[in-house]
Amino acid sequence: MSSNDLRTLLVYGPVPPTAIPALEAQFPVVHYFHASPIGPPPASLPTSEQYSEADVILLMKFPPNLTSLSQTPKLRLVQCISAGLDHLTLAPIWGELAANENVMVASAKGVGAVSIGEHCVAVALMLLHKLNVLGREKEWVNAMERFGGLFVREIRGMKVGIMGYGNIGRETARLSASHGATILALTRNGTKTSLDGSYIIPGTGDAAGTIPSHYYSSVDLASRQQFFEESDIVVNILPSLPENKGFVGERELRWMKSDAVLINVGRGDTVDTEALVKALEAGLGKNDVVQGELRIGGAGLDVTDPEPLPSSSPLWTLENVIVTPHSSGLTSQYMARIFEILATNVRALNGEGEPVNKV
Repeated sequence: MSSNDLRTLLVYGPVPPTAIPALEAQFPVVHYFHASPIGPPPASLPTSEQYSEADVILLMKFPPNLTSLSQTPKLRLVQCISAGLDHLTLAPIWGELAANENVMVASAKGVGAVSIGEHCVAVALMLLHKLNVLGREKEWVNAMERFGGLFVREIRGMKVGIMGYGNIGRETARLSASHGATILALTRNGTKTSLDGSYIIPGTGDAAGTIPSHYYSSVDLASRQQFFEESDIVVNILPSLPENKGFVGERELRWMKSDAVLINVGRGDTVDTEALVKALEAGLGKNDVVQGELRIGGAGLDVTDPEPLPSSSPLWTLENVIVTPHSSGLTSQYMARIFEILATNVRALNGEGEPVNKV
């Protein structure tokens, strides 16, 4: 990255110290503050002088002492380290930032598409093959006796319904289709959506949106119902928005097949946890397939509500559930891709090419 205009970078987030030299090779001045995405802020926060110098801020969430854009008169770019922005939009400075046309805000959308797509398929296969149960037995069990016959369910021939057909959804679709599954997509209007302006890892996803055999509408109740009724595996990639809160509730769980699998890699509050627990408890040890009951076959939850999930939650002990601690996107390639997005957006602000993931 060569830049005569954007010289000073302020880093506030979970960027490892080993990655800083790469940023120092791109920016003449780098102010670095390691901040965990959870827990209290670091003991040392950026100073007023450092804010006044910053041309670019790379962050996961806003420092608590950054409350107004008047503190950052030179700021041109806020590059978020995460795909979701819900933790930024709640900050006092967000309204001012969103209304300011002189400062670009960009997300990390697409950075974890490969690892999260792989996670979705891996967790689905673990549940379908009962690997999560067999791996806990600590003895060589008679698996046919344990599960009442030939128990492995193949993803080949199944219908994988994907809620939110963006970067992650499209890579999940590509990987699932490679296993012989039919793909269904749920979008707002039931039509293909564009990924123009998004960061796309070469060779991944479904840029043209041609993999799904059918698109369903999330706002058309009949279309939404058909999506849930048709899907053998439902992959939820919905973000945390007011209109998405509790999107998968008791009604949607009753629409699902009684042996269907729900995978959530979106946000925990998009699913009604109480209804989900009831549906999973009802599905334990059942092999018949019905619809209309509050019963599903299993779930893979990388996000939960609440989060972190309390140790007292029954979701930890149900054998038809796999819980992971919001870790599906933690690819070893994460920071390299973040820096690629950052470099692209700095070049765009300098008049070289187009930005990516602009909010």
